Amino acid sequence: MKRPIELVRGLLEDAEETASDRVRGTFAGHDVEVRFVDRGAGSTRDPYTEVWFLGAAVRDDLRLHVIPQTSDDVAEIAEGRGTDVVVGEPAFDEGYFVEAGPEDVVVRLFDAKIRDRMKSLRPLGVHTHGDGLLIEKPTWENEAVLGALVELGAWIVDGIPEAFEAADRAAQSRTGYRTTITTEGLAEQRREEASSVDAKRRARASHRAYVGCVTAGAMTLGIAIVALLGVAFCDDGEGTTIESYP
Repeated sequence: MKRPIELVRGLLEDAEETASDRVRGTFAGHDVEVRFVDRGAGSTRDPYTEVWFLGAAVRDDLRLHVIPQTSDDVAEIAEGRGTDVVVGEPAFDEGYFVEAGPEDVVVRLFDAKIRDRMKSLRPLGVHTHGDGLLIEKPTWENEAVLGALVELGAWIVDGIPEAFEAADRAAQSRTGYRTTITTEGLAEQRREEASSVDAKRRARASHRAYVGCVTAGAMTLGIAIVALLGVAFCDDGEGTTIESYP
C-alpha cells in the first residue's frame, strides 16, 4: 500500500505527513486531515478512511450524523426513537439514515449534487464533531475515491451558510405580515432542535445498550439452564454420575 502522503499528493495543498497514518493540508481554503485508521482489534479490526475538515461546521445550531440505513434504524424510528430527516429523494432517503437537525436547514443542505455523490460513494458517514466535519468510509481508499470524499466534504462545509440563509428566508416568509419571528427567536429554535437530535441519539444508544445487556443475560441464563439439565440427566439418582463412552 502507498504511504498516506503519496495518496494525497496533488489533492491537498501544502500536504504534510503529521503521523504514519495521516496527512494534513488544505483544500479549497479548508484545513483538511486525511487519516487511515483501524477500528477494533484482532479479528474484528476494520480499516477506515477518515477525512476531517478541521474546525468546520462546529456550531451549536447544527448536527449532522448521516450513515447507511439499516433495518434496525428503520425499526427504531418507527418506535419513536431517533430522528430521521426525509430529504425528499426516495433513493437517498432509503439508503441513508439522516439523524440531523435543524430539519429545514438539512433538507436544503443535502442538494442533488451532494446526494448524488453520497449515493455513488455509499457506504459512508457524515458527522459533525467538536473538532470539525468528518467524512468516513470503510476500507483504506485509493486516490480517486479520496478525491471524491474530500470534494464532498468541501461541498457540505461551503453549503452550510447558504442552507441556513435559505431556511431563514423561508421561515420569515411563512410567518406572514401579521406575525414576525425574530432572528434571535429563530436561532434559539434551531439550537433547541440540534440539542433534541443529541438527546435522541443518547436515548437510542442507551436503549441499544439495554437490549444488548438483556440479550446477553438471557443467553447466559439459557446456557446455565442447559448445563443444569445436562447434570441432572447424567445423574443416576444415587449421587453417582453415569459414565458415557464414545
